[in-house]
Amino acid sequence: MKRLRLSTLLLLSSVVMALLATVTVESILRNTVQATRASVKTVPVLVATREVTAGSPLTSTTWRVASVPLGGREPNAFVQSSQVVGKYAAQNLFPGEQLIPQLVSGQVQTLQFADKIPSGDVAMAVLYNPLYDAGGFIQTGDYVSVLGVLTKSYDNNLYESYILANHIYVLSITGQSYSLSGTSGTANATRTVVLAVNPKEANQIAYLETFGQLDLLLEPTHGSPTSLGKQVNNDTVFAGGRP
Repeated sequence: MKRLRLSTLLLLSSVVMALLATVTVESILRNTVQATRASVKTVPVLVATREVTAGSPLTSTTWRVASVPLGGREPNAFVQSSQVVGKYAAQNLFPGEQLIPQLVSGQVQTLQFADKIPSGDVAMAVLYNPLYDAGGFIQTGDYVSVLGVLTKSYDNNLYESYILANHIYVLSITGQSYSLSGTSGTANATRTVVLAVNPKEANQIAYLETFGQLDLLLEPTHGSPTSLGKQVNNDTVFAGGRP
């Protein structure tokens, strides 16, 4: 019985010593971390609190004062709210990004029309008839497919038609539509639509405008046409890729 009690006491003593050692180590580590933090010099800097699009005003909800290591502050970064109040984002800002003079403007940044063109594309203006092209429902911001029709010079009864491009972004629609009266009835005048196309598509559209006819097909909001087909007198002779 005495041996059992002695073993129990020794076990309890070992557990207590282990706990004391753990507490001691944690205390030493905590003090070391605090001492290290205290030795690192920090400076205040203004950072974005959320994503801000170019041209948006900078308000108290779009920035905050943060502490960063002395060596981590961007050159000329703003440190006081008075430096950004009433100003605008000159570029898109992202959460945590330091506010520097290059990212802030004293006036609203007006986007140029060229800024709307997707990278890799060019803007191309083509004429279209609102009466026949999607019934006049095409609007800026829509996507369209371009249908081309060519008549063979050696046989006026032979023609080719094909979708030469799809998912083409409509950058702008200009010109006023008006009615034309004639012997064949009343029709709407043509208007100008500006499309974002790649150089290859621009070449094909220019060719069809000169030697054929272009029609614009309005695409649905969700999804886009996936197959391209070429017709000769309504008989399919081409499918899959662009001509």
